[in-house]
Amino acid sequence: FEDGGHPIYLTVLENILEVSRGRLGEEETCYVPFSILLDHLFGKSIESIIDNLPGKPDSPSDMDCLPGEGQQGSIQTKLVENGEMWTKLCVSILPKSESEVLSSSRIDGCLALISTWSKLILACENSQPFTLTLTSLAFHVGFVERVWFFIQQRYMFSQPSSLSEADRKILGMALPVICSAHTIRLQIINDKEYYQMNQNLMDISRLNDVVIYCKNFVCKLVDEGLLTPEIVENEEIPWSATPWTDLPWADLTQVIFSQVVAYLDTLHEQNGRNHTIEEKSFHLNLIVDDTFIKALDKSSKARLFISRCPYVIPFHDRAKVFRHYLRNDREDCYNNLPAAIRANPFLSSHTAVIRRKYILEDGYHKLHRLGPELKRTVRIQFINELGEEEPGVDGGGLFKDFLESLLSTAFDTQYGFFYANSENKLYPHPSSSSASPDHLSYFRFFGAMVGKAMYEGILVDVPFAEFFLRKIRGKKNGFNDLPSLDKELHGNLCFLRGYKGSIEDLCLFFAIEKNDYGQVKVEELIPSGRDTPVTNANVIKYIHRMADYKLNRQLQSQISAFMQGFQEIINQEWLNLFNDRELQVCTKRRIVQQSSIFCLKLTLLSQSVGTDIWI
Repeated sequence: FEDGGHPIYLTVLENILEVSRGRLGEEETCYVPFSILLDHLFGKSIESIIDNLPGKPDSPSDMDCLPGEGQQGSIQTKLVENGEMWTKLCVSILPKSESEVLSSSRIDGCLALISTWSKLILACENSQPFTLTLTSLAFHVGFVERVWFFIQQRYMFSQPSSLSEADRKILGMALPVICSAHTIRLQIINDKEYYQMNQNLMDISRLNDVVIYCKNFVCKLVDEGLLTPEIVENEEIPWSATPWTDLPWADLTQVIFSQVVAYLDTLHEQNGRNHTIEEKSFHLNLIVDDTFIKALDKSSKARLFISRCPYVIPFHDRAKVFRHYLRNDREDCYNNLPAAIRANPFLSSHTAVIRRKYILEDGYHKLHRLGPELKRTVRIQFINELGEEEPGVDGGGLFKDFLESLLSTAFDTQYGFFYANSENKLYPHPSSSSASPDHLSYFRFFGAMVGKAMYEGILVDVPFAEFFLRKIRGKKNGFNDLPSLDKELHGNLCFLRGYKGSIEDLCLFFAIEKNDYGQVKVEELIPSGRDTPVTNANVIKYIHRMADYKLNRQLQSQISAFMQGFQEIINQEWLNLFNDRELQVCTKRRIVQQSSIFCLKLTLLSQSVGTDIWI
């Protein structure tokens, strides 16, 4: 059964795709058996298709794999060239509404199409032809909506435990197909386009229904014991060429869970910008009380939801969880100190002498080397402009005064470390090296001090740009995040994407001129970019490469340094509790209580002992 190293099934599949290109007849009675044949051939040749891919289908990081990029194999090329075939099959077979009655033959055709696309997602999720083909279907024929109608008709009110083995596998294919197709659609278009210019696509009320169904389904998988926290936390499905239809139910539930929670996370992130979905649609009926909080410290349903899909819990309850993490961390830091140091508040704290006139400089030199030690109490002794010590013992108020003044100075755009967008929201200055040769060390210090403010419950009224908040949270930035950096550039790129004329006439190249305080440098977006013109064929690649450069590459050093300092104080796991908008709220609203009792003890002891430790 080998033909030149490839199974005969793959050869037959390639021939059928070649013959059917542009030649699929108008007689719709042949569409269902043709779909079933395609599904059978894809299932038999899936391993060979994967062998022809340019690499393993690992998830791309940041924007390494962008829409419109990638190598093309023979079978992949035939996939993208058969867009008309896929359109005819989907339009003729998949339901047009949730109320349309399907014949048994069309149901078989729906199952074959969904099965085929689940195999394609498994094999080719990051490849260019797959992305282009699925994107075309998602936009032009409402592929997401049609698959959702099919699910509504068959499984809307079914409990996972009541499903037959066959229905479980069908749903196990259909949900990941919806999640992948809709996620790709959200990545390609900006939010305004999606909700204002695509009225033929899924409306808001139906999107609420999808969110509620997906959320409840994964919750029921856990509640009914079909998916345990131990499996999700401790076991990872090794990637293989096994079609999802052939996976055991225990493994299939993990596939469904991973795909659905990632999809809901994408929608929740987007909802933080648009508020188009009712926030309560994401929430489960969970009571976050002391019992729930205590369960977070062990493998439990509570820990599973908090770590993998925290958005199912309202913001104010996640704030409780955040406070719990901080309390535990403070206790651990204190308990890990030697007994002699724990017994003396002076030994367990740090004190810094700060000249008020040089708060930024002195604060940096005295504190930037402390790293995680900043979690301990920091006391401030101010020196006035006359060089005299200011009276008073720091019981917490002086440090708060110091931290607020330091951050206000650090984030002042006149210092050159940060830059403001059109909405006066801040992000690292691309040319911050001109502010100081040690600018990266400063950024690490700034990150640590913002983390310290959150750790101590000190309000920081600093508006960060949304794309910067996403990077702090360890998330990827894409084209839709560009307005928070440069609205004008985003508008120009949107114009370029819809330009009807010859883009070559605009004389653009895959390079960008960077003005670094009068010194012009050319940065290439791709290798040999300054010599590569932008054309109608590669304009999408240019748009995403430009967004990638602006949002990720040009600020990578500064943001990495800031994150390093910030994460020395605030654990990344804690940040995953919130989306961008919520994280900004956390810096502006006190959601943790200051350690007032410890500060009071420290003040009383200092008055009786009269000693200190200076740094």
